Amino acid sequence: MKTWQLIRTTTIVVACVAVFMAPLGIAQEENRQEAEISEQKLRNQQKQIEKQIQELRKNRSKRNKGQAAERDKGREQREARRRRPEATERHVADAIQHLRLAGWHHEADQLQKRLHTGAPPHHRPGPHSSPHDTPRHGHHGQIADDPLRNVHGMLGHLSQAVDNLERRLQHSEEVGRAVDEAHRRIEELGRHLEQRTADLERQLNHRLEDIERHADHQLEQFEGHLHEFVEHFERALDERRDHDDDGEDD
Repeated sequence: MKTWQLIRTTTIVVACVAVFMAPLGIAQEENRQEAEISEQKLRNQQKQIEKQIQELRKNRSKRNKGQAAERDKGREQREARRRRPEATERHVADAIQHLRLAGWHHEADQLQKRLHTGAPPHHRPGPHSSPHDTPRHGHHGQIADDPLRNVHGMLGHLSQAVDNLERRLQHSEEVGRAVDEAHRRIEELGRHLEQRTADLERQLNHRLEDIERHADHQLEQFEGHLHEFVEHFERALDERRDHDDDGEDD
């Protein structure tokens, strides 16, 4: 009885301990799950913060590049405005030269005349001149005739002439390449024909040698047969004569 009572008491104690410990285990599991959820949330927030920081850095880099591009563009525009008069005169001089090279001597002379006689040098606008420095005549507010007024038109004609020359040059280059290709193919064909002719000559010589050897062999055989036939005929003739002579003696 005492043994069964001890087993019973032990079972009851273990059951009570299990009953009391179960909520603690459940609570620990819940705490662990909550900790994992909180840690995952913190990781997600950290990733979002890092992503936002990267976006901010990209935006700042783009903004810095855009500002630098705007500064460079403004600097280039200022430089272009500063160099525009000198560049225009240089372009006109180049246009005159190209017009003469293209054979447009009349247009080149007209442009040269307008460039030199249209406005005095001290009235030609410079880099720091203002529209008020431009000479005026005729009606009020009408600017004097600019010697470079038709430059764009002439440059357009010049560009068209240059394009035509480039097309003709390209066509001539294409024709030259075609001629070179034809010459190359003719040379290759000539070399091929020479090689083929040499091969045919060698084959023909070999064939002729074979024919000559075969003809010599046939001729030798024919001569041998003919010699044997003559000898046989002579022997038969001699035998016939001997036989006739014996008959006459009888």
